[in-house]
Amino acid sequence: MQSMQHISFIDIGTKTVSLGLNEGGDIIATLNFGGAITIFDAKTGEIKVIYGIKNVFPHPESYTSLDLDPTGDILTTGGINKETIVWDAFSAKRIHELVGHNLPINNVAFSSDGNRLASGHKDGSIRIWDPKTGKRIRVLKGEMTAVNKIAFSPDDNIIAGGCDDGTIHLWFVDTGEFFKVLRGHAKKITALAFSPDLRTIASGSLDGNLHIWDITSGKTRHTYHEHLGNFRRFDVTRNGKTILAYSKGGVVSIWDTETGKTRKVHSDKELKGLLDCAIHPNGHTFAIRTTNNTVSIWDTETGEKVNVYEGHTTPVNHVVYSSDGKFIVSASRDGKIHIWNADTTELNRIIDTNLETINSLIYSSDGKTIALLSNDMDARLWNVETGELKYILRHETRVTRRIASISMSADSKMLVTAAGSHVYLWDLKTGELIKILELINPYISSMTFTPNPNMIAVGDAWGYISLVDVTTGSGTELIGRKDELIGRKDGIRSVSIASTGDTIVSRSSDGVIILWDDNQ
Repeated sequence: MQSMQHISFIDIGTKTVSLGLNEGGDIIATLNFGGAITIFDAKTGEIKVIYGIKNVFPHPESYTSLDLDPTGDILTTGGINKETIVWDAFSAKRIHELVGHNLPINNVAFSSDGNRLASGHKDGSIRIWDPKTGKRIRVLKGEMTAVNKIAFSPDDNIIAGGCDDGTIHLWFVDTGEFFKVLRGHAKKITALAFSPDLRTIASGSLDGNLHIWDITSGKTRHTYHEHLGNFRRFDVTRNGKTILAYSKGGVVSIWDTETGKTRKVHSDKELKGLLDCAIHPNGHTFAIRTTNNTVSIWDTETGEKVNVYEGHTTPVNHVVYSSDGKFIVSASRDGKIHIWNADTTELNRIIDTNLETINSLIYSSDGKTIALLSNDMDARLWNVETGELKYILRHETRVTRRIASISMSADSKMLVTAAGSHVYLWDLKTGELIKILELINPYISSMTFTPNPNMIAVGDAWGYISLVDVTTGSGTELIGRKDELIGRKDGIRSVSIASTGDTIVSRSSDGVIILWDDNQ
């Protein structure tokens, strides 16, 4: 197998809706969320053409898909305005407006020889056009739901349509005859690609799985559960050796931080409703909360459900383990916090906060205090033993955003909260404000204490993670901007750190989880 060589890095600057590449691989076209189209030189990254949005497209935001023909000279777009348009790629001149659509177009694609153009529609049809004349050749209908992705086989004899219901329908291009349907995905198809030898087709779906299909038999050759897409939640064991990661589609993965490889992958219909998760400090079980008012406990190795707590009467918002793993704390939408035995599910205490919303909840290492955030500008501390409210930590009136993050030191003596670019340091015993630190970070999105009770790790909207000394307010940049390291500019969503202090885990808004070595 030939090695993959990096050719160039192109900073597009905005989120991309669709992308097209010509046959020679030297021209790239991108469509952004605002409807603007940019043509790049793929090898140098140089911008060749940018279509002016308002003066070219009457409704630029309506374009949702594009593709380049093999030469790179012709471009096609489709969108919610029910139009498929063929353009001159470099002059932005309309060549054809393809008529006969009744519903929005989800996807457009050229055949490999450029003689056919296909459009996939919300009404469950695929229309095939002659891009040179603009005339419609045929309509493929069958029993398809909304067609989200389409792909021509390399010899242009077969076209595949990936649908909303997770099925993939194959048709003969020249005759319009139905070939077969591939069933195996549980959710919408988001990606399709034929192999060059015409024997297999790969499909990606919102169920988090990648399937490789044998075209002749219609059966799956391989299924990759580890192609998980966007990680929505993650939690780390105290020793930092294991990560629990949940991705869209109901897949829970157990990762080894030392090797970077998955140890276990669990998929269950109940996990598809997962909204929050926590892993036992020792890593042998994990807890999840779903929309059915319960919290369930699962075995990390086997993926089997071992216990269920059914004490809540409204949906559960948050779930965390105590530092020793003996208790689980769960908060529900009625503002009630339940503390219960992780092994027996016996209820230990209910704390009624009388709050409409609990946005974040943490349990102190000594097991004596629960701290939480709501929709207002305050943090609250509760006594675990008595269930009484200890302190309301009121922030300054200049705070205009809600408190974004909260963390306790490992020795249970200090608490920090963050709003905007400010960090507030509190005495956990007295509830008094010790100091306010104003950092250079723009908007602090996540924050956690390191094992050193005087140091916090701060993740921000720029994609930086910094170490900050809370006693002096001085910050040390721990890692550079993500775009300098791996080509991304997405802000940090959450940060966690091992109890040993040598590994920091971050999740960015693009869903990627990264492990950082603090000893470097």
